[in-house]
Amino acid sequence: MAAALTQRPDGSIALNLPDDLRELFSRHVGSVVYRISDEAGRTLFSSDESVGAIPRERRNTWIPYIFRSPILGSAKKTGVIGLNAPVKIGSSTVWIQVVKPSTNTHQFAISVVNAYLLQQMGFALPILMLAIAASYFIVRQAVRPVVQASALARTITPMRLDVRLPAQGMPREVQPLVDAINVALDRVEQGYRIQREFSADAAHELRTPLSVLRMRLDELGDNPTAHQLRADVDAMTRIVAQMLDFAEVENGNFSAQENIDLNQLCSSVIERHAPAAVVQGKDIALSASALPVLIRGKASILYHAVRNVIENAIKYTPRGTTIDVDVDPEGLVRVTDRGPGIRPEEREMIFRRFWRGDRTTTHGAGLGLAIAAKAIELHGGTVGVQDNPAGGSIFILDLRRARIVTPQA
Repeated sequence: MAAALTQRPDGSIALNLPDDLRELFSRHVGSVVYRISDEAGRTLFSSDESVGAIPRERRNTWIPYIFRSPILGSAKKTGVIGLNAPVKIGSSTVWIQVVKPSTNTHQFAISVVNAYLLQQMGFALPILMLAIAASYFIVRQAVRPVVQASALARTITPMRLDVRLPAQGMPREVQPLVDAINVALDRVEQGYRIQREFSADAAHELRTPLSVLRMRLDELGDNPTAHQLRADVDAMTRIVAQMLDFAEVENGNFSAQENIDLNQLCSSVIERHAPAAVVQGKDIALSASALPVLIRGKASILYHAVRNVIENAIKYTPRGTTIDVDVDPEGLVRVTDRGPGIRPEEREMIFRRFWRGDRTTTHGAGLGLAIAAKAIELHGGTVGVQDNPAGGSIFILDLRRARIVTPQA
């Protein structure tokens, strides 16, 4: 305030308060009052004309002191805290006095803090923005291993239980959770392995006694009882074979990747099953692609998929009809039969293990299409079925994600 006082040429005193001080002493801020008087005690300037005389002490230094005075228009004595300061302006001396009620000091503190923040905003705001940016970068770097571990966790499936979350680089608070998850995955993997090994071992153990039983039944000759028993043993043998196939698919190891030509794969399946189809009065036609359709994967597992779908078509297509196998250059295999078709509500269930519907007989375990679906899934593909406009069904083996794109293709 002293800096805002000047002496005019005629000797009078002028006050040019800056905006921040004028706002500080305005009425809406609170009961903070200033008064500037001459040496005789006459008021020269005041922020509130209703304010009475403010006591002062004639000293040449700043002196804060507490006193009681009828101030701020109050009818009764009110305790105030004030500051008196003598200031030399030109040839005159004036007293600058600032007071406020001692019972309501927080308003003045708020005003001072607000004024300070406004003054420092230009300096503090860039620092605040820099702190926010630095905090974001630090937090992002800290949680990066967690985000990477989350992406890795999404790849864990029953067929990829060997994946473990990395503990290195993890925040210390998250490491116990990662360790617990990895221990749980160890137990789950062990349980799956025991289950699969049991299924495979059981199927292997059953093959030999079934073969021996079949040989002994053959020795009984061609009587009705032996014929029925041989049919039952053959059905059991097929179930055991499907269990072995499923065990191989479930334990599919893709460490040795192969380049498989779908044309050759389908041709070999048809070559093996065409004689059985002809015996039943049915034909199989292959429509191969003009160029090789290469798939990255494992041939033995893909063979199970194509074989089971073709066997299913042979089983249900009527005598005198043809099963069409079409290999698309994009990596699709379509198997079309002329059977009874599949109801829309059953098109997802037929690929479940051991599911039995109207198309299933007592000679199967309901594993054939489940094996096909799992084998295609291991190669990143899908198996679907739709109606054949000419009657029957069209099974579509979609292996486009596993296809190897070559310049010739």
